[in-house]
Amino acid sequence: MKIDPHSIAALNNLGIVLARMGKPAEAIPLYEDALKFHPDDPSTKRNLAIAYFKAQRYFVENDGQEIPLDVRFSREPKKIYQHRSKGRR
Repeated sequence: MKIDPHSIAALNNLGIVLARMGKPAEAIPLYEDALKFHPDDPSTKRNLAIAYFKAQRYFVENDGQEIPLDVRFSREPKKIYQHRSKGRR
């Protein structure tokens, strides 16, 4: 099946199908691709977060460092990360 690589609807829907088939890890790259073209789409962000959770991937790599998913999906990730890392050395 060929899809328009820039179609957020196609990428998101294919990701949903894979997730519902019990393949959330395979859905993750599709949601990430959709967010490259439409980074502020709330539905795709939500679907990606759910796929990460179902795939039991609670941390993602960012610049060589693993960060918790709630930081990645926050509107102000630096504030959350700084708050969480206070007192840790």
